[in-house]
Amino acid sequence: EIFPYTVTESAALEAVVQKKTAGPRLTEAAVQQLKARLDHLMEKEQVFTDSDLTLPKLAGKMDISVHELSFLLNNGYGQTFYQHINQHRVNRAKELMHSEEHRHLSILGIAFEAGFNSKTTFNNAFRKIIGMSPTEFRDLPVRMDTTGH
Repeated sequence: EIFPYTVTESAALEAVVQKKTAGPRLTEAAVQQLKARLDHLMEKEQVFTDSDLTLPKLAGKMDISVHELSFLLNNGYGQTFYQHINQHRVNRAKELMHSEEHRHLSILGIAFEAGFNSKTTFNNAFRKIIGMSPTEFRDLPVRMDTTGH
């Protein structure tokens, strides 16, 4: 070992490495409360539009640990951090494409407004979530709603 750990610390680290836990990291009630807080941050404050948003930054905004946020996303939403954030960003991009106020924006401009910091990442996420490129979606004569229908 490079660093000396106590027996307790070593056991705790071993449990993390092997993904052993004594039980759920959060209770179901805590998950529901945190989901409400996270939904508020996403829907009302639109924190996903911050292109520098990271798991630690979001955990800090929620005043919970990175591990708790990861558990919440994985177990409460069935998504990873990036899947969750990109879902919100793609939905925002779709809204911007529908908006007359934002018609002047290029696809790249829409990507940046939605929180993406790379056209490639935007295109890949959009195609994976929607099933077509942003340009194909924008060029549709009848726009899909935010659920993809």
